[in-house]
Amino acid sequence: KSCGSGNGSGQREEWSSRRLKTGCMTVTGLIQRTNVGWRGENFIPGSILPIEDAPPWAQSERFRVEAAAKPEMMETMSGSMMQGLLEDYFKLKMHREAREARAYALAVAEAGPRLPRAVETCVSGPLGSPGVRNGTGQMRLVTCGRWHSLNGGMHIAGGTVADLVQLCTAGLGRPIIDETRIVGRFDIQLEVTPADLGFYGRRSLPAGPGEGDLDKSPFPRALQKLGLRLINTTGTREYLVVDHVEKPSVK
Repeated sequence: KSCGSGNGSGQREEWSSRRLKTGCMTVTGLIQRTNVGWRGENFIPGSILPIEDAPPWAQSERFRVEAAAKPEMMETMSGSMMQGLLEDYFKLKMHREAREARAYALAVAEAGPRLPRAVETCVSGPLGSPGVRNGTGQMRLVTCGRWHSLNGGMHIAGGTVADLVQLCTAGLGRPIIDETRIVGRFDIQLEVTPADLGFYGRRSLPAGPGEGDLDKSPFPRALQKLGLRLINTTGTREYLVVDHVEKPSVK
């Protein structure tokens, strides 16, 4: 169904035992939503791929996708089944392509890393795992390596540097190559806000600050407080390339 254009999108999804209804999203947003990587019920921020060669209407007009399925098919609704719906409704044809792109290398700052070793109790597995008690005896759910908003920033309990790299990739819009050689799990507080992470619906992820422009982004400053730094470099990243897409007729 068409939602028109403009900023009144809303990306909340509604699930039932037999039906999925997405929020109003652009076609590029729906493509990214379908091809994003997932850990349980939580998407992996750094897995959102940039999209190339999509027509302007696919980047501005918004649509809501509704689909019915048998209960045993619900696990595939955001993957292969959703891809099939896009192919049927928008006549979408696309492919993945690796291209050389500007990138960042994540390195240890001169003073050394300041990543606090993990002391929070966290549980492995997807959101919905049993809750655990914190130091005050209160029950709360903490999934290892999963980011969430806390104290005005983004927090990762029991996370690795790879988890941190995925989060920063989403905000900076460039591949990040981990050159820290840091192993282990840490409780990471990154002083960036959810607003600094723009997710679905972009034609392409932002190119990222150029040489000398890193001071315009909150990520380098936040990483510096963790004893880490970003270095401009080049690398290879994967793109979603649209070969064909048709605008459906409005009914």
